[in-house]
Amino acid sequence: MKVALNKQQKRELGRQHEIICDGRVRDRIKAVLLASEGWSKAMISQARCIYGTTVRRHFEDYAIAEGVHSSVSPSQFFTATLPDIAGSLTSRINDNFKMFNHAS
Repeated sequence: MKVALNKQQKRELGRQHEIICDGRVRDRIKAVLLASEGWSKAMISQARCIYGTTVRRHFEDYAIAEGVHSSVSPSQFFTATLPDIAGSLTSRINDNFKMFNHAS
């Protein structure tokens, strides 16, 4: 997947990559930046030692940030929107699936 980034977007993502401590978020940013340089999913997955499906999800996350949530910059998506979505899903899962206490 070819990701088109202008120079400003690349700089913004590069700055976010430098200041973010969460390795998972940094991996997402790296995948998007490498794709913008013409790397294929297979090349990115091999270089980053991650599955191709993970790379695809990183691209999909970026596409959501650029398309559906067009008012959100990519760096805001990775640092704010995506964690909010994950938190919402976690709470929904916790609400719908109660932990079972095994009888001793």
